[in-house]
Amino acid sequence: MIRTLLLSALVAGALSCGYPTYEVQHDVSRVVGGQEASPNSWPWQVSLQYLSSGKWHHTCGGSLVANNWVLTAAHCIRGTPADH
Repeated sequence: MIRTLLLSALVAGALSCGYPTYEVQHDVSRVVGGQEASPNSWPWQVSLQYLSSGKWHHTCGGSLVANNWVLTAAHCIRGTPADH
């Protein structure tokens, strides 16, 4: 009986694995209830971007911690040499 119950639980878990518990919305462009920020209204925030095909693309955010230092998440600079 325990074996059947355990097997049933494992099968049920495997069948639901990888499916979100809520509907994912891929077209959300801002924080819910948020609004557009004016340029220079948050002077300690930065947008890390790259240029591709003549357009700038935002990849990550960061915070200025000094005049020449930006604090950001490690995954934002993946592939960058350790001495940078």
